[in-house]
Amino acid sequence: MKKLVSCALVLTMVLSLAGCSKGSAGFSGTVKKVTKAAENVYGAEEATKKQKKKIMDDDDFDFGDSDFQDGVYVTLDEGDIEEIDFGEDADFDPEEIRNIFLFIKSERSRPCTMTEIYEMSDKAAVDDLYEYMLERYGTTEKKLKKLARNQDAEYGFEEDDNMLAAILYSEEKNALQSCYIKKDGKVVIVSQYTGKYDSDVCEEFFDYAREAGFYDTETLIEEEEDD
Repeated sequence: MKKLVSCALVLTMVLSLAGCSKGSAGFSGTVKKVTKAAENVYGAEEATKKQKKKIMDDDDFDFGDSDFQDGVYVTLDEGDIEEIDFGEDADFDPEEIRNIFLFIKSERSRPCTMTEIYEMSDKAAVDDLYEYMLERYGTTEKKLKKLARNQDAEYGFEEDDNMLAAILYSEEKNALQSCYIKKDGKVVIVSQYTGKYDSDVCEEFFDYAREAGFYDTETLIEEEEDD
């Protein structure tokens, strides 16, 4: 299931973002909060054996699978993780991953909302995975500004030592992309949204992100509009 790490949500516009919250809740505390948010906002349920098998299958896994349209979440333990092929370009040690939590909510067979939470063995492993995620999915404000200009879109950006938050959106194209990358203690979080801008689905995503304790990327839109 190398796509779990090697594949971001994809439309015509590509970016990544990260967010932060105060304090460290640990893996179980973070998963509990994210699970509650997914259930409350999306009515998500734990993945069935069939859905988990799809997630674990290199050839069968697809974020946009209609099997995930109602919202599913699953926790993969070390036994599951041993079966995952992270690919040769993974610039971190997969053996340092203790658990992975994954939440997927697809919309009309297209990727919509996806969250990955990794529990690592120690903070050094966290730093390695976090840097990998930033390198693979991350952006800079300069690059994002150029991308927004080329796509005739607007953007928002925020960054500190432990997180990067960015958003790219177009009212004319009715499209929005947002991704969240954060490190906190022994945990690394990556959360993304790709979909319509002016829609109930987008509002649900912002509600979900706030309840999950992620960076509120909707404020980046408001700041851009205020400017």
